[in-house]
Amino acid sequence: MIEHSDGDDRLYDKSIIYYAAIRGDASKIAEWTEDADWSDLDPEIMSGAVIAGHPDVVSALLESGASPDWQDATGMTPLLAAASCKRHEIMTLLIQAGADLQKPNEDGLDPMLQAITLRDGKAVKLLLDAGFDLHQSELENGYTPMDVALMAEDEQVIDRLSEHLR
Repeated sequence: MIEHSDGDDRLYDKSIIYYAAIRGDASKIAEWTEDADWSDLDPEIMSGAVIAGHPDVVSALLESGASPDWQDATGMTPLLAAASCKRHEIMTLLIQAGADLQKPNEDGLDPMLQAITLRDGKAVKLLLDAGFDLHQSELENGYTPMDVALMAEDEQVIDRLSEHLR
């Protein structure tokens, strides 16, 4: 169906663009979104590409005007999705595109807290190096990134956070 579509088709209440994104078809994405009105498109196109691990599709979406902060129905940003799936290359693309490092989902989970929860020291480093402000990150229950790192018992992350909090 993707090969024969003009980009306007839908399947199971999803845009054909979404299916091309999760399949990794960057050329179709670029073709179909060149002059897109992003307000009419489903934000899950971007999060689907991120979760599926297709940096070329994420690049094509960003190049055609998609926001690096495009939130889905749960408030998940592409950067939070990338942190959730340990997609470091995509995290780097989104950071370079100006993604809001601090933006949480509707539950208050931001990319840093997610990276710490997953014990992903590389993602923690990427976010800190990009300028993530640890003082602006806190869960609804009051837990800070350091609290989460201590609960996760990840010495590498605890050390890295300690350096930045000095």
